[in-house]
Amino acid sequence: MSDFWNGTAGQRWVRSADRYDRQLAAYSQQVLLRARLQAGERVLDIGCGTGPLTIAARKKLGPTGTATGIDISGRMIKRARRDLEASGLGNVEFLRADAQTHRLGTSQFDVAVSRFGVMFFEEPVDAFANVARAVRPGGRLVFTCWQSPEANPWLTIQRQATEALLDLPGIDPDAPGPFSMAATGRTLEILRQAGWIGAAASPLVGRIHIGGPGTVEEAVRFVMATGAVATGLEGRKKKRVAKVEAALTEALAPHHDGTGVSLPSGAWLVEARR
Repeated sequence: MSDFWNGTAGQRWVRSADRYDRQLAAYSQQVLLRARLQAGERVLDIGCGTGPLTIAARKKLGPTGTATGIDISGRMIKRARRDLEASGLGNVEFLRADAQTHRLGTSQFDVAVSRFGVMFFEEPVDAFANVARAVRPGGRLVFTCWQSPEANPWLTIQRQATEALLDLPGIDPDAPGPFSMAATGRTLEILRQAGWIGAAASPLVGRIHIGGPGTVEEAVRFVMATGAVATGLEGRKKKRVAKVEAALTEALAPHHDGTGVSLPSGAWLVEARR
C-alpha cells in the first residue's frame, strides 16, 4: 500500500483532488454530522488524503480544538499542507505515516473519523487497535466505507464500458482495497477485536456525480485520469485511448442529469465507541 499510494496512484489522486472532493463532499458532511463534534475536541482523521475532512472538522472545533490528519502518501500530505496554509487555520497537523503502526499515543484524541480512508490496511485489526489506543475512553469513531461493487454502479459502469479495451486490475474483496470492508459482519468483528464497543453500520444509499458536478466530457476526463481505467491506459497508443474515451462517453452521457453524470452509490457509515 505504501508503494501504491506513494506512486502513480497518489500522484493521480492529487492531480484530481478537487474533483474527488466534489464527488465525495456529501460523505464528508455525513461523517461530520454523525461525529457530533464539540468545541475544544481533538480529532484524528485516518487516511486523510489531501485533507478536506481534516480541515472541515477543524472549522467545527472552535479556537481550542485540534485536528490531526494522517496518511501514508507523501504526495497527498504535501497537498494537504499546501491547502492548510491557504486556509489560514491553526491547530491542524498533517502526518505522513501509517495509522496501522505509527505511535499515536494514548488517549490523545476524543474522536477518530475517516472518509473512505480505512479500507487499505494490511492488518485491519492491528490498525483499528492502534487508533483505539489513541482515542480516550468514551471517545468515538465514525467512518465511511464502500458497499459492494454491485451497490456502486457509478464505479462499475466505468469498468463495463472499458473492459473489452483495457486490461483492468481485478477486484479482490478480501485484499486491502476499496471494497475490503463491504461485508459489515467482517467490519464489525474487526472493530470488536480491536477494542471498540457498540459498533454499528448504517447504509448511505444515494447517487454520485462522477468527478463532481460538470459536463459529460469532464466526467470522462476524470475517469480516464483516475482509478483502474487510468492504470489500464498506461502505455496505450493514441488510437486505443480514443476508443476508451468514446466508449466512456457513450456509457456516461445518458446519465447526465443537468448537473453532472449521476449514478447510484452505496456506502456504510460505521460508528463505534471506546
